[in-house]
Amino acid sequence: MKKIYLLALLIAITSCGNNSELENQIGELQHRNDSLTKILDEYQAKYVYERVFIKHYKTNSEPKKIGNLYQGEFVFVPDVRNDKVEFVAESIRKNEKSELRSVVLETKSGNYGAYPFEFTIESDTTRVYFKPIIRDSLSLRNQNVGYDGTTITDIIIAN
Repeated sequence: MKKIYLLALLIAITSCGNNSELENQIGELQHRNDSLTKILDEYQAKYVYERVFIKHYKTNSEPKKIGNLYQGEFVFVPDVRNDKVEFVAESIRKNEKSELRSVVLETKSGNYGAYPFEFTIESDTTRVYFKPIIRDSLSLRNQNVGYDGTTITDIIIAN
């Protein structure tokens, strides 16, 4: 009978040690989880979506003259693969309206945030329009949703 008590006492002591070890592991894992959740929340709410950079620039060397091709890039950062940009080039002539046709721009593989476009210069003044189309779920949950549908314009003057 004493052997059974000793065996039961030994099992109880051993199992108590395992429980405290398991409790320590659970506590450590919970702490890790809380830390990772905090980092992800900061990443989503601040670091990526705190600022957006917008830039438009010419990418070809042809002079800006009527009849020449104008190639450029519209840079919208931060960028995610699901986002797109609607582009329109409008020639401005006296007493004449040009027909506006929009094109949806997409980034090329490896060029996150850079949306290439081109058009033929048809008048002394061309107005270009860029309208971000935000479709990424992370962007829509954060600050970038404010840029969805906002039109950004620039004027290109032929030399």
